[in-house]
Amino acid sequence: MNVKEQLDKYLQQYEQGFKDRTAIRYLCKRNEELWQQIVEKTSFLPADAKPKQRCWHIIKEYYKIPSCPVDNVPLKWMENKYAEFSSHSAVARCVEKTREKMETYKKRTGFDSWNGKCNPEGYVKFKKAWLKTWNNDDEKGDSND
Repeated sequence: MNVKEQLDKYLQQYEQGFKDRTAIRYLCKRNEELWQQIVEKTSFLPADAKPKQRCWHIIKEYYKIPSCPVDNVPLKWMENKYAEFSSHSAVARCVEKTREKMETYKKRTGFDSWNGKCNPEGYVKFKKAWLKTWNNDDEKGDSND
């Protein structure tokens, strides 16, 4: 039985499987032999890598640290998975993400762009809605009577 199969069998004992914190955290104490095999297979990870990170690589059968598609920098581990990008600026520079945001905006509003110069009627609609929501001059009593 290979390491992935052994890990799957071990995780089946727990209702939440991989998401069960104690199942992964105490794997090194409950099944030392399996833990040693996992550490050997994930030797490319830093020595202080979390047990969950090591198990993620075994389950996904992905034996290298993923890198950012924009910057080609190793991604940061985030509790249960790796971050999708290395930074906020990398997300902003990603053409696919920008295209997704534009398509979502068009579906929601019916306009191609939020920019007032490119989309004057959309800007007027946005401005009216914003003023209706946030302009409370009448309630403040700021009039000069």
